[in-house]
Amino acid sequence: MNLYNETMDILRKYKISANKRLGQNFLINEDTIEGIIEAAEVGKEDLVIEIGPGLRKLNQKIAR
Repeated sequence: MNLYNETMDILRKYKISANKRLGQNFLINEDTIEGIIEAAEVGKEDLVIEIGPGLRKLNQKIAR
């Protein structure tokens, strides 16, 4: 299952929606997530705190 479909399934299951007025959105593109991780240059000894983690997709990738 791709990230978009997985995200949509979770949103439907828990009746979650983004409030665009508040600028809320969800990361649904693997390339974008990989780009963020690459640009951050996070190492195994770094402490990472994700503010407003949403569905934890970025955290899940960083933790690997």
